[in-house]
Amino acid sequence: MTQDRTEQFADTLIQRCQDLAMARSETVAIPFDKYIHIRDFTQILVFNCYSTAVSALENGEIKDSQLHDLFFEYLYFFIHLTDRFAFSTIGAPGRHTLMQELGEFAVMLAVQVLFPRSTDQQRDMIFQDRMGDLNIAAREYSHFPKLFPDGNEGTKDTLIWEFSKKIEKMMGSENNLGAVLGRHYVVITLLKNLDIKSFLNKMK
Repeated sequence: MTQDRTEQFADTLIQRCQDLAMARSETVAIPFDKYIHIRDFTQILVFNCYSTAVSALENGEIKDSQLHDLFFEYLYFFIHLTDRFAFSTIGAPGRHTLMQELGEFAVMLAVQVLFPRSTDQQRDMIFQDRMGDLNIAAREYSHFPKLFPDGNEGTKDTLIWEFSKKIEKMMGSENNLGAVLGRHYVVITLLKNLDIKSFLNKMK
């Protein structure tokens, strides 16, 4: 079931990503040769977040009704991490332009793929709601400046640890240390797979 669901999602994602990128690249102040990198990274980002959420569903960790919320939580988190890395990689002016487009492109793409039967008006309302949630998540994560603890410091109040706890809270396991540690490993693995810094280096 997982393979069928993710394969169907991937097929739709690839087509929608191509179409959306062509339309949006003509309206933003980003050269097309660089916009291609945004398109490719967003496609990988959205797929990885979705497949991770589906795995949680198939493992019985969440209900079907929680799938979209879990997916978007992962998406918001990794958009925020990209924003953090962008500040030190490409500088403030380039970061603002890139992250505004990346955030909108990723959320819009996700909405188009997840809600194909909705009307344009309905999808626009979902998009606006999810962009609002993205901004709320960004403010929440800004309270945790460190990704990982330094030296012998504990993990409390480090971003990836607190995010892992947040995800486990959705699953009713926030007080299960083993579950949080397992989620922490999943998040770090995703971070490595996304290779955010390589993408940002292409955007310099």
